[in-house]
Amino acid sequence: METLRIQARFIVASPQEIHHPGQLVIRGGTIIEVTPKTHLPADVELTHHALLPGLVNCHTHLEFSDLASPLPAGGSFPEWIGAVVGRRRELSRLQTVKQGIEHTQATLARGLEEVFSSGTNVVGDIVSMPWQPSWLPAAPAVLPTPFATPRQLPALVPLVSVLGEELPAELLQLHLGGQRAAHVVAFPELIGLDTERLNATCQWAQQLLQAPAPAGVEQLGVSPHAPYSLTLAPVLEFLNRLPRSVPRAMHVAESLDELEWLAHGSGPFRDAFERLGVPLDAERPQIEHCIDLLSGSDRALLIHGNYLTSHNIDQIASSGGTTTVVYCPRTHLHFGHRPYPLKQLLKAGVPVVLGTDSRASTPDLDMLAELRALREQHPWLSPETALAMVTSTAARALGLERIHGTLAVGKRAAIAVASISETCSKATLLESLLSGPS
Repeated sequence: METLRIQARFIVASPQEIHHPGQLVIRGGTIIEVTPKTHLPADVELTHHALLPGLVNCHTHLEFSDLASPLPAGGSFPEWIGAVVGRRRELSRLQTVKQGIEHTQATLARGLEEVFSSGTNVVGDIVSMPWQPSWLPAAPAVLPTPFATPRQLPALVPLVSVLGEELPAELLQLHLGGQRAAHVVAFPELIGLDTERLNATCQWAQQLLQAPAPAGVEQLGVSPHAPYSLTLAPVLEFLNRLPRSVPRAMHVAESLDELEWLAHGSGPFRDAFERLGVPLDAERPQIEHCIDLLSGSDRALLIHGNYLTSHNIDQIASSGGTTTVVYCPRTHLHFGHRPYPLKQLLKAGVPVVLGTDSRASTPDLDMLAELRALREQHPWLSPETALAMVTSTAARALGLERIHGTLAVGKRAAIAVASISETCSKATLLESLLSGPS
């Protein structure tokens, strides 16, 4: 099996380990060496670029990747949810089942291409019934390796869409000896305030978990949607039958409207449920119950957490790192939420990672844009911590730290390539990447 030796101006093996310059050696799609030594001739020389671990987007809904712009958020949160659900129902009404599946397949392919083309290697995707792994796009062509000489690199641009002096985007993905597509960690969504629908989603999720490991899916978890959209007791009964190794993800403390409904049974959610004929005496799980539910898994994602209290944060911290909070900075801005409790979470030792959420609440699925929004809202945050939130910490949150998250021997050669200015130094590299063009 032949090897490929790449020399770059910078190799960001991890947020704490940067080689300037450095070489990365790959064999069969796996990293076999990362070194600051450059005395051996390289097959590829990238004198104006940095290599980074492929980014990890811990939360999105790829099924909305066909939206050209976010849905307006000027009204209440339930009104926005209604617009999302209404759009899904309208598409279903206008299409046959076959057309609906084909539309979803095309949308998933578009979303995966978008995340891949902006430097993302792994995406945590909330999927809704009747999603099937076969709906994901077929594996793209394997990249040719090794590259014979650096001069041949421009000819490969149509295949890898990343290299050369002029990148079509600031941060693009290079899979060496692998597939040109982001890998998916899929979370089938458990949802329904009526028993019939909730049981149906649980049965669908169970079938997916029991099936042979599907191609293109790194891992399968489950996602009890949110405390306002399900009945807790049957969900707990279902989850308690699953091994702790099955990851969980749940939208929690996302809006003030949610908190008002859970605490008092009033507000916009009550109005929405009255219009829909939902029984108003149904159980209302509290935030503490949701945190307990997530702690029943070895890997859990608490999504958003915009309105977590200090008590909630302490409860999450007591999980010992098994529950990670997913922050979506641009979605947070889209809804005009109060300042995010990032400093409190990190001080308590709670792992925090980033997600884009879906195109229903953000303009694109670009994790670099998400990182820059993070730094704009929290300028005190170090670039090392910020980068870890989309690489090493994020891979650990999804249970993939053995193969993703850093550039290290034995891990997959899934690499993001960033163009670097002439004046960039080792000391300023991460800050330059996260600050954006001057």
